[in-house]
Amino acid sequence: MKSKKLLEGLTPAQKEAVQHIDGPLLVLAGPGSGKTRVITHRVAFMIEQGIKPEGILAITFTNKAAGEMKERLERLIGKAGCFISTFHSMCARFLRRYADRVGYDRSFSIYDTDDSLQVIKDVLKALELDSTYFRPPAVRSTISEFKNSMITPQMALAQAGNFRQQRLAEIYRRYQEELRTRHSMDFDDLLLYMLEALQQEDVLEEMHQRFSHILVDEYQDTNKVQYLLIKALAGKLANLCVTGDPDQSIYGWRGANIYNILDFEKDFPNCKVVRLERNYRSTKRILKAAEKLIQNNTLRKEKGIYTENPEGEPVEIYEVFAEKEESRFIAEKIRHWIEEGIEPSEIGVFYRVNSLSRNLEEYFRFHGIAYVVVGGVAFYQRMEIKDVLAYARLLVNPYDTASFCRVINTPKRSIGKATVEVLKEVAYQEGLDYVELVYQVEELSQLKPRAKKAVIRFRETLDRIMECEFSPVGDFFEHLVEAVEYRRHLEKNYTGEELHNRLSNLEELFVAAREYDQNFSDGLEGFLERVALISDVDEWENQQKVTLMTLHAAKGLEFKAVAIAGLEEGILPHSLCKDSVEQLEEERRLFYVGITRAKEHLLITYTRQRAMWGKTSYQIPSSFLDELDLPIQKAVPAERILWRR
Repeated sequence: MKSKKLLEGLTPAQKEAVQHIDGPLLVLAGPGSGKTRVITHRVAFMIEQGIKPEGILAITFTNKAAGEMKERLERLIGKAGCFISTFHSMCARFLRRYADRVGYDRSFSIYDTDDSLQVIKDVLKALELDSTYFRPPAVRSTISEFKNSMITPQMALAQAGNFRQQRLAEIYRRYQEELRTRHSMDFDDLLLYMLEALQQEDVLEEMHQRFSHILVDEYQDTNKVQYLLIKALAGKLANLCVTGDPDQSIYGWRGANIYNILDFEKDFPNCKVVRLERNYRSTKRILKAAEKLIQNNTLRKEKGIYTENPEGEPVEIYEVFAEKEESRFIAEKIRHWIEEGIEPSEIGVFYRVNSLSRNLEEYFRFHGIAYVVVGGVAFYQRMEIKDVLAYARLLVNPYDTASFCRVINTPKRSIGKATVEVLKEVAYQEGLDYVELVYQVEELSQLKPRAKKAVIRFRETLDRIMECEFSPVGDFFEHLVEAVEYRRHLEKNYTGEELHNRLSNLEELFVAAREYDQNFSDGLEGFLERVALISDVDEWENQQKVTLMTLHAAKGLEFKAVAIAGLEEGILPHSLCKDSVEQLEEERRLFYVGITRAKEHLLITYTRQRAMWGKTSYQIPSSFLDELDLPIQKAVPAERILWRR
């Protein structure tokens, strides 16, 4: 394709961004401004201008976004050979090569949230700490905050000011030691260890030689570690293009630093700045409301936002009496939209906190509205899938304690917790991996004969699994399920629809593995790595159902019709954010993101009273509603609503 053709149909601002090749570039892209198109056309343009595709690194935040970028690029110029990846996938890939530089073997496991929580529970047990006082999810969040801020266990202990902080630092230290023992990393470790590897001159030089040009999407969502990774990879040449929008920075609670994008021009003084201000998504009325809202923020880069789309229908704001009436009202509005010809898959319902979905789901079921909740039990988190994957992970990394504990008595082999604890202790004391250990079980004096026989049965299962090569991955998983007799295990424990669903999930795993074989050549390790890095939004498919999701999960999506529930003080903005100007501005940005997902129809609701956290309280409308400067209507009074179950 000629370079000229790549510029056809682009606005002057888009062309300016596409044609900039060397040196730093900041693309400030408003919502619905064709950012992805600009990124893909820019990559294609660079290749047409002679930049080697294998020297281009493009980084996104979700596998879904990376996949979309690859597909669009392929439609433009065919298979290009660029390295398009998420931060975590990129780090995982290169850590397989540089693992020894950070004290790991290349077969390390990647622990997901559940695995990390189990390690934390094990650590709490070993330290004899109460898990009701040190709740594992909260501890995990604290450890993640430490890592995103590059605080080591030693630093955490040094700055601990009270008993709880001291114990958290000790948990953090033991947690990291346990991950090392298991030859495993959590998601945050992938970034930290890659950054550690890049501190070594020869590793950094190799990466500079490999990648001459770097693109980073959603730069406003980068945290400290990601920022330092990008700066290191960009090097002195700084052929770095970042795209993003400070007005859509909504992940401060997980370490994102809005100043990374606000200060980009300070970090790269000679950078070029391009503003994409034309919106292709929303009506004029929706955009006007969004702009009035976001202008109340101070932490932002000035940019306009306009559209040549129609004026559109008015943005509707409704006050309702209580949460049940709110859910009924939204359900009836959705039925009206569907009757008008809007497909269910084109309708999104957003809320600030997950708990608001329960009443919505009840009324959707009552009204016969098919829906899907993004953030439910994700495919790769389902029991039967995690069981099968755990077998594979143990064979790839025999030090993986979480996988070993999951599979040794699945299906049931009469192996109790006491036996498992003995095996874990022996493995730790002797420095053995778990596969080695089960092949030496006859020599363990700590186990009774009956326990040894049970472990030998597990060993025989491993023998059967290992009769098959690890590749193709699809064939391996089918063999594994047969060798483990996992279908029989499910048939013993489940019946009817639940059995059918679980067996169907196994078949879907085989399909996913076969698709992986068709598209990738790095075998079982690569498949397990990819699976470990999948998020809820990556798994979501826009089915013929209304989508329910949090405002955070809605980022990057669009719907013809959107309803946003719960615009009340304490919910949006959240009660935890009311005392900080920066956090309040992030809450406003979150509302802005929700508004700008809507193409044609936007409904916003709030209640006068709501039952939350075990009590009913009177609610105050969100202060953000005043900033929209739009009329508020009252829904049908409560006394006229008859809710039927």
